Amino acid sequence: MDKKQRLMKLYEAEIQKISEIREDMDSLAEMSDDQLIVLVEKAGKCSRIQQKAWEQICGNDIARKDVSTILEHRSEMKKDLDHMKQLEMETDILTKEIKEQKEILKQYKNEQRKEKISIRNKWVLAISFGIMFLCSVLFHIAMFKIYHTLLIPSFILLGGIPLAGAMIFSYSLRQDLLEEEDEVEEEILQSEIDEKMEKMKEDQEMLQFYEDKYKSVFDEMDDYMWDAYPYVEKILKKLDYREDYQKARNEYEGIMEILHFRHPEVYLYFPEIFLVEKEQDEFLQKMQKRMEKIDEYLVQTMETA
Repeated sequence: MDKKQRLMKLYEAEIQKISEIREDMDSLAEMSDDQLIVLVEKAGKCSRIQQKAWEQICGNDIARKDVSTILEHRSEMKKDLDHMKQLEMETDILTKEIKEQKEILKQYKNEQRKEKISIRNKWVLAISFGIMFLCSVLFHIAMFKIYHTLLIPSFILLGGIPLAGAMIFSYSLRQDLLEEEDEVEEEILQSEIDEKMEKMKEDQEMLQFYEDKYKSVFDEMDDYMWDAYPYVEKILKKLDYREDYQKARNEYEGIMEILHFRHPEVYLYFPEIFLVEKEQDEFLQKMQKRMEKIDEYLVQTMETA
């Protein structure tokens, strides 16, 4: 399943979830008085204990209502946001390593180029000395009046040409070996760079997927929520250790399951939804806006190539 299909499936599931939440809220009108009394009782008890514990932990620094989006998506966001942070760290490390390896490859190529130039210069110098030596020998041979017409061609054929051929062959062989070593070393370095770039690309694609997945959630989160996020997690961990809250929450969740609420976790930190009509109306309006946003994202995703 590619990214587009995964996103479409996620958006469709989120729209379905919001539809089910609205249906659950509509079902309140069909409940009996006894069912509503029990639900309101358990919600009220959970609300009082939760609010008291919340204030004892953080005072008035952070209000539950101000971080409602975080609380609604806590369970899924915690794991994915931690993964996103890990991916961002990996991407930063890979970017740094790729930059360093590219610099190493560049330096290696420069060193090899300098080495080739140095070898070429040495061979030019050696050949020059060879020519000078040959000229010197020829000169001294030419001074002999006897047999010099035979000695000079013989020396050139038997000594000069093989010497020149050997030097050229040796130079060519040396160049081939250097080029082969260079190619192997460059391939290794380039392969390491390519592997890291591929890994970085995968990490960036996964980051983009998470950003698209939580697009509607992130749209609802302002700077205050982002700043409050780590503190909210600490508050919730402390809250989970309180026995009175645990008992009230379990009873609250239990009655919601009995009444067939399909997503009780959504109302877990907001029992006031069942106690105050205004809170319920605001909650439903928020769900409606979120559904409209996700529907827009779904259409945009479907229209992408």
